[in-house]
Amino acid sequence: SKEAVRTTGAACIHEVAIIIGPVLTVRHLRDVLIMLLRDPCVEVQAKVIARLDAVLPQFCIENVAQRESAFSALLSSVLKYEKNVTASWRKQLIFLQQCLPFPKFFNHEELFRSFAPMAMRYIEDGARPVQIAAAELLCTFGRHCSDGNHMKTILQRMRSTLLMAESCYDRAAYLLFSGAVMKLFSRNFVKNTI
Repeated sequence: SKEAVRTTGAACIHEVAIIIGPVLTVRHLRDVLIMLLRDPCVEVQAKVIARLDAVLPQFCIENVAQRESAFSALLSSVLKYEKNVTASWRKQLIFLQQCLPFPKFFNHEELFRSFAPMAMRYIEDGARPVQIAAAELLCTFGRHCSDGNHMKTILQRMRSTLLMAESCYDRAAYLLFSGAVMKLFSRNFVKNTI
């Protein structure tokens, strides 16, 4: 069927990108990648998302303006996929893990603005592995963001919603988040903010 062909193509797109190299990947595969990310079949989208860590390095574009224009459509498509994985914690986990290298490719402020609410939602309500991955993602994006106030605001929100909560589950989620902060930030930052 056509769906099986698209699924196979989505599973192999990273190999094609590696073979043809960065210049041809930007020229020929960008639109194909966006089309596969917008495919109505969630399995096709999942295959592309699972290979983003291999595909995105092939889009290395030196010119910052060209890179941001090439990646802006990709980012919106990736965010649309996230809405389709709300029922499966395993797909959520894969999605979050594939998003970790995004600061190398996307605008940091846009990433933080787009992904922070989603990551905080997963920290507050996700399965334990998803909470850990979301905490790492949020801290990674916060670390790469040039405005340090973003991370301080997130820490204050986590402190007020999770640490001060009556539920031990919420307080445990705060400890997971604190662990990610301690792993990615300096001791001085942790000492002054947590």
